[in-house]
Amino acid sequence: MTLLSNQLPHSELVANNSAFITFSDVDGDGLDDALEARWGCSDADADSDGDTLSDLDEVLLGTDPLEFDDLIRLDPPQATMKIDSYVCDTDLVIQIMTLQQFSTNNIRFYWADAVTFEEVPRTTLMRLPAERHNYTSIIPGYSTQVIKIALPLHKVKALGNMAIGIEGYTDGVPVGDQIRFVSIHNELLEWRDTGAFSRYNAASSGGGGLFPVDPLGDMPGEATVGEVCVQTLQEVASLGNGQKLFQVSDSYCDYLPTAQCFVGCIAAVGDTLVGIDIVGLLAN
Repeated sequence: MTLLSNQLPHSELVANNSAFITFSDVDGDGLDDALEARWGCSDADADSDGDTLSDLDEVLLGTDPLEFDDLIRLDPPQATMKIDSYVCDTDLVIQIMTLQQFSTNNIRFYWADAVTFEEVPRTTLMRLPAERHNYTSIIPGYSTQVIKIALPLHKVKALGNMAIGIEGYTDGVPVGDQIRFVSIHNELLEWRDTGAFSRYNAASSGGGGLFPVDPLGDMPGEATVGEVCVQTLQEVASLGNGQKLFQVSDSYCDYLPTAQCFVGCIAAVGDTLVGIDIVGLLAN
C-alpha cells in the first residue's frame, strides 16, 4: 500500500467532528492547538511555563514546555529538526519543526513498515493540504520554521506498525527525526522519547513511552489517569533499505500527570516497533 497515493477529496480532509481544527494555532507559537493539547500546553499562551522560551522553542531544545527553565543553564542551541503529529477528525497532521540561524532546505519525507521503505515523492506531498510558517525565537540569532502536512488518517491506521521520517539541511548541517507509530485496538499511538520523556531517556537506554496521537483519544482498554506506559526499546534487526526493528525489552506504568497508562502496558514486553535509520540516511 502506498501511504500518500490517491489524495482524498477536500471534504474528507476537513475536521467536522473534532474539538480541534486542522492547522489551528490560536496563540501563534508554532504548535497547533491539537498538538499543544497532546503536550498539555496552553493554546492561549505561547509560553506555557513562563520562562520566556516559547513552547515551540522548548520542543526544539528538547526541554519540557511545562517546566520552568533557567536559560543560563541550558545547553548551547544548535541546528535542529523535530517531527510530531496529531489526529484531527479524518486528518493525521505531521508538523516538521526546525531551529535555524539561516535556512532549512532539501527536506525529504520517508515512511516505513516491516516490509517496505519508501521516500514519498515531492509531487505527492505537494498535492496534500500543507502550510509553512516562520517564527521569531527568544534564542539569540535563531528563528524557527514549521511545516504542516495533513495525511489521510485511515491510510496511516491501515499500516499499523510503521514509522514516518524526515531529513534535510538546516544551516548546511544534515538533520532529521522520526515518529514511530503502533495501532492497538484501532487506536493510533505514538512512541515518544523526547520532551516530557527526557527523564526516561538516559544514554543508550532506549527509553520513552506511548501516547495516543488523538488529543481526545484514550489508551486502549482500561486506563490509569496520571500514568504513562514507559518502555525500553532494543534494536533487534536492521531490515535494510533504511528500516530498523526494535523490541520492547521493558514496559511499565509510571507517573506522568498528563498521560494515561493502559492495562496492557506490562504485557507489551516482546512487542516490536518499526523505526527508520535516520543516522544512516543523514550519513549518505
